[in-house]
Amino acid sequence: MAYKNTTVSFEDNVVLQPRDDPINILSIEASRTIDKFILAFQPCVVVIGLSTNVVNIVVFCRQGLRDRMNLCLFCLSLADLCYLVTILFVLTVSSIITQVDQNVGAVYSVKSMTYGLGFIFGTAALSRLISMVIAVERCLCVVFPLQATSLVKTRTMARIFLTIVIATSITVVRLRAAMSWRKMTSSSSSVDQSQQMALTKMLVIISCIDITCSTLFVSQALVENIRSDFFVGGPYYNLVNLTGSLSTVFNSLNSSINFFVYITRSTRYRYELQLLCRSRIALKTKRKP
Repeated sequence: MAYKNTTVSFEDNVVLQPRDDPINILSIEASRTIDKFILAFQPCVVVIGLSTNVVNIVVFCRQGLRDRMNLCLFCLSLADLCYLVTILFVLTVSSIITQVDQNVGAVYSVKSMTYGLGFIFGTAALSRLISMVIAVERCLCVVFPLQATSLVKTRTMARIFLTIVIATSITVVRLRAAMSWRKMTSSSSSVDQSQQMALTKMLVIISCIDITCSTLFVSQALVENIRSDFFVGGPYYNLVNLTGSLSTVFNSLNSSINFFVYITRSTRYRYELQLLCRSRIALKTKRKP
């Protein structure tokens, strides 16, 4: 899961270990200790995330994908599922194999990173892109309720992280005022207004989680652009190694936690999940002799 030295020495039996450069802010002992913690923690997050995203996909399919927001949340769960599957085979399995046999782990790590690293970044970027679309769509619904549908159809997205932050901040600030205005001017029922309020709050929470989990990755990218010596293989290797590992953990958390937001904040989601569980139980009961 953690990025290691780019130089691999099979003859000396020293493979992919953090550097002992005295300039390192983080000591090699601390780096190894944190790596062990991440090795134990991340597989649990990945397994939970795989299970919950499969449930999300099934539930949103049952609710219907003609609804625009259901479709967005379905695509988000699918992107998160693809990301976690890639993390499982490229990083988690690589780390486990390395703990058993360093030479075999080194070979697996090089090959898996060669073929899978692009897919990791691609699915992570896709997940953030969908989160950005959700944040912007909800922001437009709050700020421009009458024009939101037409605006969303033609919107092209860029600068993912900054846009999510801005959209979420505006949504939070304008939410109460917009809902008060809707109550006075809209002819829709109070039930519909309440549902829209609950949906908006839930999506704001999802955007805030995405912002929080992406902060470390964005910060690392900014530091790498500012400091020329902050890179893999440089004098601050152990710190780069740590931030890269933690970024992966936070991204995995971001891809795994939405299920718990849905189940605690969405009555419709809980209802559909209960129906799904009951239907599965009923099916198993019928199969019994």
